[in-house]
Amino acid sequence: MRIPYDELFDGLLGVLLKLNFEQQRARLCARLFADASRDGVYSHGLNRFPQFLRMVRNGIIAVDAEPELVTSLGSLERWDGKKVPAT
Repeated sequence: MRIPYDELFDGLLGVLLKLNFEQQRARLCARLFADASRDGVYSHGLNRFPQFLRMVRNGIIAVDAEPELVTSLGSLERWDGKKVPAT
């Protein structure tokens, strides 16, 4: 099944906004997932979106945290998502 890019982007954006993502962050996130699917990187595209949503709903991903790049090794990067563990 093929879905036009704009339709996919709009659908992802709508879901993210319902999960209280700030508008700009929701747009970026939707674009990253849609771009990955469009570019054939299925491991980081629409295939991963349901898992991402579960992680948001379960509090594993903080939608308002500001990630920080920790290490960059060419095409590999490591990021700190700034999720504070529950106490």
